[in-house]
Amino acid sequence: AGIFLDAPTEEEYREALETFILNNPKASAIDEDVTVVITNNKKIKLGKRVAALKRKPTKFNDEQIDYWFNKKIVNDTDVKPTKLRQDKYARDYGGNEEKANQIARCIDELKAKRKDVKKDQPTVDNLLEEFDVNVDKLNSILEKLRTNAVENGNRHKVSPFAPTMYQGETLRSYCIRNGYNYTIINNALKLHRMLPQDDLESLINRLLIEARSKRQNAPTSWIYEKYGSLLRHILIKLQLDPDAIIRNMKENYITLDEAIGHYIFTTNCKNKKYSWLEVPYNYITDEFNYRYLDEEKNNYQQKISDLDTIVEILDEEYFLDEEEKVMLLNTSFQYIKTIRTYQKIDVGFEKNIYRKMKKIEKYNLTDEEIEESYFLPLEFDKNILLGSATELYERRLAARNYSDIWPNLSDWKKNKIIKENKFGDEEINYLNEEKLTREKIKAMHKD
Repeated sequence: AGIFLDAPTEEEYREALETFILNNPKASAIDEDVTVVITNNKKIKLGKRVAALKRKPTKFNDEQIDYWFNKKIVNDTDVKPTKLRQDKYARDYGGNEEKANQIARCIDELKAKRKDVKKDQPTVDNLLEEFDVNVDKLNSILEKLRTNAVENGNRHKVSPFAPTMYQGETLRSYCIRNGYNYTIINNALKLHRMLPQDDLESLINRLLIEARSKRQNAPTSWIYEKYGSLLRHILIKLQLDPDAIIRNMKENYITLDEAIGHYIFTTNCKNKKYSWLEVPYNYITDEFNYRYLDEEKNNYQQKISDLDTIVEILDEEYFLDEEEKVMLLNTSFQYIKTIRTYQKIDVGFEKNIYRKMKKIEKYNLTDEEIEESYFLPLEFDKNILLGSATELYERRLAARNYSDIWPNLSDWKKNKIIKENKFGDEEINYLNEEKLTREKIKAMHKD
């Protein structure tokens, strides 16, 4: 099991390619025995990766095909990435070239429309803007990430670099030219989306500590810092695999929404022939996550209604078959429903009234959903999801059922209910205070 533990990542292969191009500007091809040392001192068999791409390009996913075959030094025969996709899907669909052409067009067009289409190729300008630093300050911070790669027994010489040359350059190229560890810096940029209060230096220090500690199976601290210590049990409540989702977040520094979205699609896509549908699926989830943020119709029922419309539009444009439409509808519906339940749990566990109101506003919860958000935390105790058969869960469920009528009951009736249901201080406090708190929050929401 151990031989694959140190296998290069896709990012490392790409860094190796960019390094080779930088150091061999006149090269027109890459021999199969070429090995490149990247900024983390790892030796990458770049030649073998390029040879594998040329021999069996259809074994690689669409995003990989786009990246590698748009590089002239790899694609020396000028094969178009779109043509490779067409060949792949023609085989998947029994030689149906017309269908393959529609799939290739769908992938090309929807990828271009997605708002985060360039997020995997950040520029130096993105980094400077994100952290509000100038290039001199950036280089000062990154100095600790300077590497001393060794290639063929000689130290890799860092090219002289004028600060004015950074503008418009990709972050990967900038790191290679300066000898900085690109993976750490790129992950810091991703992590800043989750921890916007941390500055660049703090994030790099955090990542260096995690990279140097060999506790590969330990949860990464930022995940629980961002999403709370209950995350694992919340994911179980949502009927998701917490190990798979947290591992994806940890390895790729992505948000919980993104990890849930990918998990839902991959667990529902049993036939590899339909794996291409993750592109229109991502397009749909992007629409729901971003397009509605500033609109009045950012609510669950409207999103469900719009889902049918969006899939119909995709069908008209790209001629989906019935099974493809059903899969897009089912996976997208499950995603919207799951994220909405998470949002209600997130509101329910928020104790600070100001932050709770901000979240209610952000998620645009209805009065009914605000009510439900107060009940969902009753299913948890001491950071653990309660089983539905436990006595504590049954007591809390009973308290929930009495909460609406509790303020109108006589003291005698209340004492009778408390005795019959064996309510403790926790349930009694909930009944005496929760209804009033809920009504106060809903009134504030309307204002």
